[in-house]
Amino acid sequence: MANIDSAYTVPKLSINDNVLVVDGNFDPTIGAGYEAPIGSLFLRSDTGTLYQKTGPADTDWALNSIGVSVPRLQLVYVGKHGSASPPNNGRTPEAPFLTFTQAITYINTQTPSNSNRFQIVCDDAGEYVESFTIPSYVLLYAPAARITGNVIVSDFSELHVFSVETTTGSAISKTSGSDVSRVDADTLRSTGSANTIHNTSGSSGVIICKARQVYTENGAAVLDESAAPGHIHIDIEDVYITGTGTGI
Repeated sequence: MANIDSAYTVPKLSINDNVLVVDGNFDPTIGAGYEAPIGSLFLRSDTGTLYQKTGPADTDWALNSIGVSVPRLQLVYVGKHGSASPPNNGRTPEAPFLTFTQAITYINTQTPSNSNRFQIVCDDAGEYVESFTIPSYVLLYAPAARITGNVIVSDFSELHVFSVETTTGSAISKTSGSDVSRVDADTLRSTGSANTIHNTSGSSGVIICKARQVYTENGAAVLDESAAPGHIHIDIEDVYITGTGTGI
């Protein structure tokens, strides 16, 4: 049996100076790829996928026939210390994307699916002034972040956030789909004539929303305009209505 305690740690392994065996937590078939001789092996450590170099270009990598791809939640980070084009596509908390929009744009290029799910992680308590759509099979986890703008949720998407606030449109809305979207927030707030939670999905679209407080001024706190049997589930501790606003 191999003695793991006596093993050596090396960044890459060269076999007879002809091929390499390397690892990394990114997809070598996109972006800058990875430079290596044809025949080299690349083990993607965040998914367990094995690629083999098949051509001269740095992106000429193909899934190896013996590669094992284990579906898992892929993490992409967002933070105020981030950038628009972070190394390794925001896969580490030390080098995240600067905005949720940038992270979502990247994730959409990876084609999220039931077997290729993503989680956006934001650990800081900053304010993010932006509007975006959370794609299907994406979980946005930002329990201390404050979003000023409009957030659209999709089927099989989830939003965990401190607050969402808007002055136009709807703070949270579902505009299409026929399945469930989940929202969990401390505060959801709309001012002016904006709505707070709004479901306009076509057929069977559902929003399940849990919040400590939902605030509305002159709009609607909870508005369901989806086609039957679409609906909204709410678990709200406090609904604050002022001005000419309406509740449900």
